[in-house]
Amino acid sequence: MSLIDELKRRNVFRVAAACVVIAWLLMQIGDTLAPALLLPVWVSSALAFFLLLGFPLALFFAWAFELTPDGWQRQIGKYEAQTNQNPSRHRFDRLLVILMAAILAYVPWSNYQATSDSSPTLESEVSLQSTKPATVPGP
Repeated sequence: MSLIDELKRRNVFRVAAACVVIAWLLMQIGDTLAPALLLPVWVSSALAFFLLLGFPLALFFAWAFELTPDGWQRQIGKYEAQTNQNPSRHRFDRLLVILMAAILAYVPWSNYQATSDSSPTLESEVSLQSTKPATVPGP
């Protein structure tokens, strides 16, 4: 079974098309109502950002889960049905997720540290103010 057939079987293309249509509709509604509600300009950008952020998540959930009469069920692919569930494989997956989370947390933290180190502190501002020559009013 090819990847395209598996994507069709799991309805990923339908979910992608529905997400694009719904996102377009939400952007149109947002662009129409933003001036009427006196919303700031950044609201449209934030809406677009969150819609773009949600698109890959929707595709992932379309791939991983299926809506059945019994509720949401996890999809079992051809490969997953043939392989045995090895506990060491799950430990490796958890380790990878923890490492990725640590990297994703470290990048903003290091950027924050770099910007906070370059900004003047209160003590340096006080020392700069005390080194300025005092102006003496004229007679």
